[in-house]
Amino acid sequence: KWVEDWVTDNIGDYEVAADDLMQSLLRFKGWKDVIEWFRRISLADVSFLRDTAKASYIPFRNGIVHITKDDIAMMQYHELPANILLWHNQIKQRDIELINLQSETELNQTPVYRFIKRIAGITPDIEMMPLEELMAHHPDKYERYLAFMSTGGYLLSNYKDPGRPYAVCLGEDTATDRDGGGVGKDLYMKILGYIRSVCYFPGKQWKANANFAFQTYKLGDDILYISDIDRYFNFELMNNTITEGITIEKKNKDAFTIPYDLSPKIAISTNYDIDNTAAHAARRIKKLLFAKYYNQTLRPEDELGGMFWGPEWTERDWMLFFLVPFYMLQAYMAAGVTRFATTENMKEKSVKLKYSEEFFEYANSIKLGVWMPKKEMYEQFLYDSGNEPKGHGGYSFKKFSNALKFYAETFGMTLVSDRRKERKDSLRDVIFTILVSQGSEVPEFVSDDPF
Repeated sequence: KWVEDWVTDNIGDYEVAADDLMQSLLRFKGWKDVIEWFRRISLADVSFLRDTAKASYIPFRNGIVHITKDDIAMMQYHELPANILLWHNQIKQRDIELINLQSETELNQTPVYRFIKRIAGITPDIEMMPLEELMAHHPDKYERYLAFMSTGGYLLSNYKDPGRPYAVCLGEDTATDRDGGGVGKDLYMKILGYIRSVCYFPGKQWKANANFAFQTYKLGDDILYISDIDRYFNFELMNNTITEGITIEKKNKDAFTIPYDLSPKIAISTNYDIDNTAAHAARRIKKLLFAKYYNQTLRPEDELGGMFWGPEWTERDWMLFFLVPFYMLQAYMAAGVTRFATTENMKEKSVKLKYSEEFFEYANSIKLGVWMPKKEMYEQFLYDSGNEPKGHGGYSFKKFSNALKFYAETFGMTLVSDRRKERKDSLRDVIFTILVSQGSEVPEFVSDDPF
């Protein structure tokens, strides 16, 4: 068709018949390369449907749900600009009908919404409390609820804010990793998977730097979910994927890179803890801790009325369910990702995982507000814990000093060290340390031997 049009427009410039010019062009042996070139430049006028900072678009069979922080409405496919395309796996294979709720009480009819409340620490005795009352009487639980809603909205929005490149880490509000498991992390991600396409990776076998690490990713997948990583997962290997985009390499095919603004969001789940104390890690990780309500014996379907999305679900059940992720998107667009307040369990687990449970037990036994020789503290810790000072797996004095500092920073305490210049050679330049609770004054340090 292109050749025919070109000949018609340009035959006046040639001293040959139109048919002869047509045949000459058709016999050209380089058409394969020309057609490939045309295919590539044709993409220059095509854009894919993407969310913005102020709006999200959720495609269903019968239309697109258009969501802003103030409104949820339907739009038809013909309303999209002519050059906007969608990936087939982005369209939910179900019709949608929006329900106008008169109150939050109606939303509590869906077990999925009640599940979100449970993992945020909202127990059955207060789950029907209006959000305004919950905020007034249980502000900590309300903040956790907002964190689960807004973080879910962040993952559901395929808008990539260039100033906020981070991964979401789904953890558990437990003091040790031994108490982990069964709290609902995978179920939370399954809720998001009914709205956005999720590419799943089993964390215990998956390595970010392995060949073909992302080969199961499909164009149009909005979320990469790395499930159940262990304590040895090297999070730094994910830095470039989070901040710059993702390179896809599949067997027997050329690698290609998806730029940051089109790349999927990253979610990671673990029973352990990811160390985000370094500045670069703190910028790239958003933690979301699940309340320890569900476990291996109490499952959501046991308490909330059967399996989610089961065959007994009515059309109204489905429509109520879809409102939950829609409200998540609204929560995110209204206020961004709500900060998850640090819990005492989170503090305890971070110290234990970074510097050992034995150190945490020792640090908890330190008498506050008393100056003590630091070397004696270290030797007492080695004796109590059974650690060796040197060798493979040893606990060095430097590590002990760093652990004290981390413990104090984690629990908001004051840690001060000073040297005592004794007259006796055996006591000269002894380092003394004191740990003081938050808000308390540090007792004066006497630097000279009074005797």
